[in-house]
Amino acid sequence: VTVTAENEFGTSVSAYATEEVDLIHPSVEVFKECLTDPVSPGGNADFGITINNTGDCTLIVTTTETEIPGPLTILAGDSYMITVTRTDPGGVDCVYNDITVTWTLPAEYCNLDNTGTAWAEACCPIEEGGEEGCTPGFWKNHHDCWCDAYDPGDSVDSVFTVPSELSALADDSLYDALQYGGGGGVIGAARNLLRSAVSALLNACSSDIAYPMSVAGVIADVNAALATLDRGEILALHATLDTYNNYGCSIDAHCNPIVAPDKGGLLEDHGAGEISTPSENKEILSTVAWSRSVPNPFSNNTRIQFYLPTGGSVAVDVYDVTGRHVASLLNDQRSAGSHEVVWNGRSSNDNPAPAGVYFYTLRLDNETLMKKIMLVR
Repeated sequence: VTVTAENEFGTSVSAYATEEVDLIHPSVEVFKECLTDPVSPGGNADFGITINNTGDCTLIVTTTETEIPGPLTILAGDSYMITVTRTDPGGVDCVYNDITVTWTLPAEYCNLDNTGTAWAEACCPIEEGGEEGCTPGFWKNHHDCWCDAYDPGDSVDSVFTVPSELSALADDSLYDALQYGGGGGVIGAARNLLRSAVSALLNACSSDIAYPMSVAGVIADVNAALATLDRGEILALHATLDTYNNYGCSIDAHCNPIVAPDKGGLLEDHGAGEISTPSENKEILSTVAWSRSVPNPFSNNTRIQFYLPTGGSVAVDVYDVTGRHVASLLNDQRSAGSHEVVWNGRSSNDNPAPAGVYFYTLRLDNETLMKKIMLVR
């Protein structure tokens, strides 16, 4: 710094001084790892999160993780660690979780306008197996196979928490729910969900069925979905339970276990009206086809695989959670057998679709199947 002035004689004089200032180097690293491998179907996944202050100054840190109190103050060289839990949402191959960390400088640095971000993700794989489930039609026609905990005459609200807005359904019996036909609005969506939910409940409480969810998990998820009074949320859970309920019934009309040697034969749903479909690691969805997407969740491409017992006109389309059409993947004739189409995570006009939950529909002639997929970025 140079200072110049005039003395009392009018002569210009100056003084010069220097001062060194040390620069700071703020930096953050974040790590997320899966601590539960594998995750039981319908169970919880634990994720370990570590936030390291790798710079040389104190930082104020905020995150997108709701279980982390914030903002955090992390000293230079220190770390913050926490374990968070997420529940298997159903219909996915792994439980996904990510975190974005944003750091700023504390006020002691004269409110310098300096900030930065770091990001990490992890996905805990779902345990293989647990791929058995009988349809609402089976349970409707075979009361003798119900577990002792539930009776066809039990009311819906004796098992599930029914919001007052859906009170018209509360006094219906579990047997009535198995015969629901759906309909419009939230109450129509609730009928769809309760039909698949009662079937899921009976599958989960049967000791002879390897169902992907527990009784407690079914009840908790159904109660949570109904409480939203959101048609999209309710139908999303219905689609998941419907998938599980169509995995293939492992008990017959006399309530005896069905054995499929080495999973290489046919797994039949006796008395429920469904066809027999090859069952080797395949999801039986309905009378027309099984389908799955691999991987799920996905970030770049997912392969939608399906099996057709008969040939016909097939269409595969992708929709978002609001029901808006996103992409057409197939609209053509296909023969009986196994097929595959690929979705690249883009819309029909080739724009990247935002991360989130989507549904794909598989139409064979006049029948439609729907499954949930998750796009992550």
